[in-house]
Amino acid sequence: MWRVAVLLLIQILLSATANGQSSQEDSRAVVLVIDKSGSMRDQNRMHFAKESAKSIGRELRDGDYLGVVGFDDSPFVVIYLDRVGRLREGDLISNRIERLKPGGQTYFLPALAEAKRQLERVSSPKKHIVLLSDGVTRGSQYELIDLIVAMKSNLAISVSTIAVSADADVRIMRRIAQYGGGSFQLFCNPSDLAQVTLESVLSDGASAQGVQSCP
Repeated sequence: MWRVAVLLLIQILLSATANGQSSQEDSRAVVLVIDKSGSMRDQNRMHFAKESAKSIGRELRDGDYLGVVGFDDSPFVVIYLDRVGRLREGDLISNRIERLKPGGQTYFLPALAEAKRQLERVSSPKKHIVLLSDGVTRGSQYELIDLIVAMKSNLAISVSTIAVSADADVRIMRRIAQYGGGSFQLFCNPSDLAQVTLESVLSDGASAQGVQSCP
């Protein structure tokens, strides 16, 4: 009998290991990088950005990873990259995203570098950054594009961008998505951020929503 029990235990352990490996191989790791500069007060942009972020979080599977970085002049981690199933305990995703409050200026580079650091911590085969902003970034655009290219080429991290309102720097956000191998979406009306889906931000642009320009 003890031999049968041992064999059953071994089978259970092997099955659990295989399931864990399968889950790791299929998992997606997404870091949302959300502008919280002062202009995000306008047209209730901050509210709609937070609701969009929560919606993306709801679409992810328990075995996926989610992180959120808020930024103005400098970045701060709202949600450290972790399994979505763990983050759903106590409704952590929604509660922590609600901490985003508008203030400060706009600087993409440090926020994207922080998202990169978060993604380097996990071994998920699909790593993606989603940058949402309504403004014009400070700093060198050359350094910014260099970072995007390095993440895509060396770490297989793709980057999508979501521009909100006519105030956004559409040109650089298009370039970031182009070099990052992700999608670019423009929403002139912040309430239209409700159209953003997980599929649209993880795509290479084929299923992206939004418009080409604002009036």
